[in-house]
Formats: sequence, structure tokens, C-alpha cells
Amino acid sequence: MGFDEYRTLIDQMKRYLVAVDLSMWGDPLIVPQIYDMIRYAHRARIWTYISSNLHAFDVDANDAERLVASGLNELTCSLHGATQATFQRYQPGKSLAQVVAKVRHLVDVRRHMGSTTPRIRLNFVVTRCNEHERREFAALAEELGCEPVFSAASM
Repeated sequence: MGFDEYRTLIDQMKRYLVAVDLSMWGDPLIVPQIYDMIRYAHRARIWTYISSNLHAFDVDANDAERLVASGLNELTCSLHGATQATFQRYQPGKSLAQVVAKVRHLVDVRRHMGSTTPRIRLNFVVTRCNEHERREFAALAEELGCEPVFSAASM
């Protein structure tokens, strides 16, 4: 959906909308105008949420600053593991260390900008492949200043 269509939809629905989840079966951070879209909903006093694996999040492009400035209320980052071996089962070819560095950077930028948002939650869907890393994952989330979220895999 383009920004103009999105803006029209928000304008038509803002009297009724309480919250908007800008993610579903894909990473919203690949949308070129996602930060503008979040900001537009935020300015309309609509609570905003995204879920991302942060692969499209670019530290060098000031994405952390843009995300904090957008007014995003909550970000869930799906990791599903506390070690590279487990993370790789869910994100083949990706680096857990890189994602953790991005989360750490976002937390630092949020603190530097004097903001309490976005609230950052790290997601861990518990399966037989990763259940042994629950404690390690909780410790990682705490070290990063994030909230761990554990959920059961749905069928």
C-alpha cells in the first residue's frame, strides 16, 4: 500500500482506531515509507506496533533514529534462539550477532534521544529445537534492556 492510500485510510478511520499493527507475514521495514507511516498514525493518536527480524534495519542509514523519532510504541524482534546454531535454524544464512548489535544500537539510540519508546520485545517461539535456550534467551533480553516473550508454537 502506498503512503497516499495509507494516509487516506488513517484519516477515514482515526476516530475509531485505537491501534495499528503494521506487520503481517513479512518485514514492514522493507516498506520505503514505513517510518512516515508510523509517524502519521502516531500523530493521529493511534498506538503503533511492528514485528521485524531487523534484517532490513540499516544502522548506517540512521534507521534507529528514524524509528525512535517515528513514535513507534512497540517493536517485537523475532529471534527464537540465543545461539547462532539455533538462530540459524529459523533464519538461515543470517547472523544472530548482527541482529543483537542492531537491537543494542536501537536501545542506545532510544536512551540517547531521551525516549521510552519503542518498547522492545524479543520473541522466542518455543519448540523442541530451541527450548533448551530459554534461560539464555531471557538473560540476553535482560542484558539488552528488552523484554523476553515466550510463546508456544501453534499448529
